Amino acid sequence: MKVAVIGLWHQGVVGAACLADLGYDVLAADTDRERVDRLTEGKAPLYEPGLDELLRRGVDSRRLQFTTDLSAAVRGRSNILLMFDTPVDDNDDSDLGEIRAAVSAIARDLRGKPPSVSPAACGAAAGRSEKPASSGQ
Repeated sequence: MKVAVIGLWHQGVVGAACLADLGYDVLAADTDRERVDRLTEGKAPLYEPGLDELLRRGVDSRRLQFTTDLSAAVRGRSNILLMFDTPVDDNDDSDLGEIRAAVSAIARDLRGKPPSVSPAACGAAAGRSEKPASSGQ
C-alpha cells in the first residue's frame, strides 16, 4: 500500500519510519529542504531512541523516501496522512498555518480522496472554521 506522510517533525518522522518498517511504501514530504536531506541520509531531526536505525532501514529498503514536493508526494497514493505537531499558544489556540499551507499545496491532487488528518496538538474546536479544500477557500 502506498502512503504519503506530510509534515516531518516528531509525529511525521516517527510515523513514516514505522509505516515503512511495517512494509508500507512511504513517500514523506516537508518543505524544509535541510530536514529532508538529513532524513534521506537516515538521520532524524530529533532524538528518539532507535529512530535513526529505523530511518536507515526504511531508506535502505527503498520503502521510505523523502521529498520537498508536497503535491508530488500525494499523487498516486491511496492514503495521505497530514502529521503535524501543531503548536498552541498560551490560550491553547492551535496555530493551523502549517496545516492550511500543506492542504493548499496538495488540494488539486486530492480530488476524490480526502486525507486522514492527524495533528498532534489541535484542540477539538480547531476545525470549526475550516472549509473543505474543494470549496475553493
